[in-house]
Amino acid sequence: MEKLQAFLAMCRDEGVRTGPLRVDGEGGSCCVVPLLSWHHQSFDTEPDITCWEGIPRPEHAMVDYSRCKWPSPLSQTDESVARALDELNDRGPAFPEGAGAAALPIISFSHFVPRFELNPEKRFLFLPCLLKAVGSRFLGERVQRIGSAMHVFGHTHFGWDAMLGNTRYVQAALGYPSEWRERPASMEIGDLPKEPIVLWTSSHGFAPPMAARWSDYYERHARTPEVTHTLAPYVAPMYRQLPGGEICDWPMGPPKGRER
Repeated sequence: MEKLQAFLAMCRDEGVRTGPLRVDGEGGSCCVVPLLSWHHQSFDTEPDITCWEGIPRPEHAMVDYSRCKWPSPLSQTDESVARALDELNDRGPAFPEGAGAAALPIISFSHFVPRFELNPEKRFLFLPCLLKAVGSRFLGERVQRIGSAMHVFGHTHFGWDAMLGNTRYVQAALGYPSEWRERPASMEIGDLPKEPIVLWTSSHGFAPPMAARWSDYYERHARTPEVTHTLAPYVAPMYRQLPGGEICDWPMGPPKGRER
């Protein structure tokens, strides 16, 4: 936490904005709000995969558990780190007057994921434990509380554009070169990776909805997290099938080449 505070102090010294900021243009305005957050395992409220062996626990699969140190009594094994990081948002500058109104919509952003619905289900993931190390319930509640018209998030490296409630959620990850080689279809959104994504302009407001593989999938299909005994064909070879375990169909049909 001391390192984080030192980093925020350096940002203030260098004139880097880390709090709510009104952005004005010739045709309109918006309020950009960065939000601090951290992940916690209880963010994942969907059932775990069954009938398959070898799926690691998140603390064995995610380097955050070995590379990040927190002062006592904070612990990554419970919600305390996520709660502490979220509470730091209350200590920042005040919101500009009128933020959240139609004339001054809020665009918030975070590294971590604010809602579990913004992830593919466990049976479709190389690491089915991923949902236990990607998001924060406290972040999601804050996004709703401040009334974000749009929230931009990251961490999971899936292209995403979905409307949940009154908030539009977008992820447009630059990712790693290896990801663009091995699973470009799940990364693509807008003109990425050729051009940056434009989400809002003062002249036209918010950009139109963008196609993205997984968010489009969940526009057409309800989540069925109760299906816990199956893994996708591209996931199953990584684990040992036990009695009762099955391999489900490709979620979007067999791939053409390497388009996951």
